[in-house]
Amino acid sequence: MGRIVFVRHSQTRIEPRVSSHEWTLTEEGQRRCERLAHELAPLGITRIVTSEEHKAELTGQLVAKVLQVPMSSAVGLGETRRETLPFFSDVAEFRSLIRRGFEAPDELVVGEERFSDALARFSSCVDDLLDDDPRDVPAVVTHGTVLCLYLSSLTGTPAYALWEPMGQPAYVVVDLATHTIEHRSNVE
Repeated sequence: MGRIVFVRHSQTRIEPRVSSHEWTLTEEGQRRCERLAHELAPLGITRIVTSEEHKAELTGQLVAKVLQVPMSSAVGLGETRRETLPFFSDVAEFRSLIRRGFEAPDELVVGEERFSDALARFSSCVDDLLDDDPRDVPAVVTHGTVLCLYLSSLTGTPAYALWEPMGQPAYVVVDLATHTIEHRSNVE
C-alpha cells in the first residue's frame, strides 16, 4: 500500500439562504485551486475522486485539469448531511455545534446524519477506492467535517483538533501502511 491524498474543497461562496451542500466556489477559491494543484504535483497523483457536491467537484475539475489526471465522483464522499441546518452568522456558535458533533458522534447533533454514520459511509467509500497498486496515488476531494472524522479514526487525533485549523483548500497526505499523516497544508 502506498499513500492517499485527501483534499478539502476550496474556498466557498457563502449563501445564507441556500443549503451549504449547494454552495460553489468564490473566484478566489477557483484561483486557489491552481496553487493547490501546483503543491500537489510532486506527489504523483494518478486520479482524483470527488464528492458529488458542486464545490468539491469544481475543486477536483480545476486540479485535475492542471495535473492532467482523470477525475470522477462518488456518492459516499459527501459532507455530513445537514440540508436543514440553518445558516450560522455567528462562527463561534457554528464551531461549538461541530465540536459537540465530534464529541458525541452517535447522537444526532448536526443536521440529518449522525457523525458516526457519516464516518461509516465515508470509510466504506474510501476503502472501495483503494487499489493494491502502490503506484496508484488517488486524491480524494471532500469536505472538512467528514474528512476530519475519517482522519481521527485513522490516527487517534481528536477530530476537532484536525478540523478547527483546516483551511479551504487544504490537503493531507496519509501513509496507508502506517495510517499516519505524512504532511498537511492549507493553501491560500
